[in-house]
Amino acid sequence: MSQSTLNIKQNSVDFKLEPLNQQAPLFKYKYLEKTLDPAKPNPEKLENYRTVTIKCLVKGCTKKWINQKVNAPTSNYYSHFRFVYKAINIKGLRNDINPRSIILDSTAESSSQLSLKQSFNKRQKIDESKEEEEVQTFIISHFKKLLLNFIVSNNISFRAVTTPSFRRLLAYLHRLVFTAF
Repeated sequence: MSQSTLNIKQNSVDFKLEPLNQQAPLFKYKYLEKTLDPAKPNPEKLENYRTVTIKCLVKGCTKKWINQKVNAPTSNYYSHFRFVYKAINIKGLRNDINPRSIILDSTAESSSQLSLKQSFNKRQKIDESKEEEEVQTFIISHFKKLLLNFIVSNNISFRAVTTPSFRRLLAYLHRLVFTAF
């Protein structure tokens, strides 16, 4: 199909984007949203190709790509996730594996094993009930569970806990906890 024929087809009123299950995994698993822009006049001109707007759907992200070709390659979008959201398994996503379903032990063959988030949510009720009892004492194992739950639930890179700013925060907390009692 020639480029001008494709432009005419994509600028027709009947043109629709492919169904979600046939789109690239970033769209299929709702990390990105593709919205068709209005049709352009004179579609026989090569520069009047139909465009889409791509929006990142990750909580708190405002990234948008405007005037993208309808069937443009997705490498720029994957780069956004690789550099901004390091905790998302991009290799798995490129291979059409939903990162939200990745289990704790990637070598396990049992599909009944809980995901990281599921295992923390299961324990959350137990941990919250114990939390009231533990207000008076600081227990490092409980702190580690809470920290890991925070990292996983908020999609924060595991490397964040090795930064100097995070270590300063913990040092300040350490002084507060042990001088308060």
